[in-house]
Amino acid sequence: MKRILFILAIFAVAGFASCKKADFAASYTDPSKISQSTVEKQFAGFMATNREFVLPAYWNYFVVLRTTLQYYNQSVGWVNFTSQYVPGAAAITDRWNNYYNFLAQYRELEKINGKLSADDQKNYRVFMLSAMIYLYDHTQKVIDLHGDIPFTAAGKLSANGGDYLASLPAYDAADKLYTKMLDDLKAAADELNTINVNPGILIGFKNQDLVNKGDVVKWKKYCNSLRLRLLTRVSDNSTFSGRATSEIAAILGNPTSYPVIAGNADNVQINVLDLNTSINSNGFRTGLEDWNGNVAPKAMIEHMKTNVDPRLRYVFEPGMSAAGKYDGLDQLANADVQTPAIAGGKLAMYNRSTLSRNQFFPGVVMNAAEVSFMAAESYVKAGNTAAAKTAYEKGIRESISYYVDIRALSKDATSPAVTAVTPAEITAYLAANGISFDRATTPAARIGLIAAQKWLHMNVVQPVELWAEVRRLDPALSFQTDAANAQTKPPVRWSYPVSETIYNKANYAAVSGKDNLNTKIFWDVK
Repeated sequence: MKRILFILAIFAVAGFASCKKADFAASYTDPSKISQSTVEKQFAGFMATNREFVLPAYWNYFVVLRTTLQYYNQSVGWVNFTSQYVPGAAAITDRWNNYYNFLAQYRELEKINGKLSADDQKNYRVFMLSAMIYLYDHTQKVIDLHGDIPFTAAGKLSANGGDYLASLPAYDAADKLYTKMLDDLKAAADELNTINVNPGILIGFKNQDLVNKGDVVKWKKYCNSLRLRLLTRVSDNSTFSGRATSEIAAILGNPTSYPVIAGNADNVQINVLDLNTSINSNGFRTGLEDWNGNVAPKAMIEHMKTNVDPRLRYVFEPGMSAAGKYDGLDQLANADVQTPAIAGGKLAMYNRSTLSRNQFFPGVVMNAAEVSFMAAESYVKAGNTAAAKTAYEKGIRESISYYVDIRALSKDATSPAVTAVTPAEITAYLAANGISFDRATTPAARIGLIAAQKWLHMNVVQPVELWAEVRRLDPALSFQTDAANAQTKPPVRWSYPVSETIYNKANYAAVSGKDNLNTKIFWDVK
């Protein structure tokens, strides 16, 4: 029995996991006790399962991200070391297990909903549509990390009556899953335009919805913005390019039917309201700061300094001994140069009061700047330079406002107060040589500007999405070659956890030939 429980805890059909935080359990029915659960409670339990991979939490930042995506994105500076481009087993396994616990929660939601009458299923339809949108957002992230993953048959241990051998899931092809998600999200977008939610059901939806607080209009915007993200991600793949072009045009050309996140007021995020609940960002400080995990990278600092980026003083702060000067760690330097540079206290760091010590930092899901930069890219590809410029500059303005607003949430005074951004600063920044859209004379140059802005905006805040965009758009980052390891440069995917090779062996065999760090995800055609 212990062996069975161990298996269920670590492989892709992880048994339906109850939420174990005492404060969460006090508020919601234990979701492992299916007979006591409801659609409302199960929906909240499902959303809460992966909250520490949305809200900035210690384990995610210190164990999962610190030595993986933060390095591959060059969003931080670090001391070069052997094997630095090989993602660690702890990072891979923990994120994989959390996703499949999350998926198992969703399967239980499906199971509970499936037992309702037809009328009740219609009443609770808003829960199921929203749950699917949220699930697909995080499924996309796992696909973008690994490629093919178990999905269609995964998380069905409960549905299969506890028969774990019968529940071993086959892997679905990454491109097929993208197709399914795009099809389902398009259908959801259309259905949300006509849905009528019973007022009594809406009350429960507002109470249990951790992301949009029951705002159906925001779920519409989230759905279409997620479609835009997936379509943009696959837009350079020849199989998807036609679909991406037509559907992106349909979304951006019809905001009445397909509204997207159009401003920071629309941002989809989990807000921190009470520091004494499990919805908090308390682990951000140690997760990002421990072991110098918040050292500023030279490439990013120099880009911001050269172009006089107004975000610099909000996102970063000078080192303790830097006398107000911003300098980043040179990633091409050797460890014997980097180590004393960090110890000397002269290197800039991520602004502690804005980010890591801001206990009200929200759990970021999607935001307006990200959507505007995707729109800008689509307009460039369509040859509409004027619209591309408008969307690009809108994205920059939204990004600046985003970090100003984030800082305003903070109650921490560790870092010095920041000077407010002026309209003149923004105007000058948009006209700077390295920023101005008018100075970019080719589509490739314009895409390069957009890629750089995504890098600056997402930094350590949206690392999973940033890594996908770094691989897809190649923003010309330079990395030291690790000559002492076979993996000499950052990987293009994560390997599968060892548990899959042991407990899901037969299904893993079908994808084992792709399981190396240099097999590109299907949308990565650079």
